[in-house]
Amino acid sequence: MSNDYFTIAKISSAFGLDGGLKLHLVTDFPERIEKGRQFFVDINGFYRAVTVVSFSSIPSGKHGTVFFEGVNSRAEATALCGYNLVIPESGIRSVAKNLAPDSFLYCDLIGCDVLYNKTAFGSVAEVIEAGGGEILVVANEGREYMIPFVDEMVDTAEIASRRVTIYPVDGLLES
Repeated sequence: MSNDYFTIAKISSAFGLDGGLKLHLVTDFPERIEKGRQFFVDINGFYRAVTVVSFSSIPSGKHGTVFFEGVNSRAEATALCGYNLVIPESGIRSVAKNLAPDSFLYCDLIGCDVLYNKTAFGSVAEVIEAGGGEILVVANEGREYMIPFVDEMVDTAEIASRRVTIYPVDGLLES
């Protein structure tokens, strides 16, 4: 996927007979999925524009149902299953203005230099959501290391300088 778009949800399945879709949300801002707002479905690098007709999320905040303009049948909805609902970077940045001063977006981490033992170690390739929390994927000389994104192992104090420092537990970086 282009670096200009960011995933906010995975379309998991059709919902009902009228074109509804179940979403697995990966955004911390589900309120951005509102009536009339345009998003894109990333269909293998082709970005199909979709406009929200209605959205509701369940109390856990990680799942929801959505209806889009022009998706009016179960068959049309099923064709979108398995793809990601994405938003352009400009849409991500519009939410950032509401963050606390010491907060950041995960997309701000991508490309940051990673320090380990006060030495350059690699760069942040991505942040993935796993069952127990987020994982920082660090690229280093053709390899990728998965570091649990917890305060004890990842220091983001220098993110404004495009640097993060890792403190992995013993054995985590070994082959």
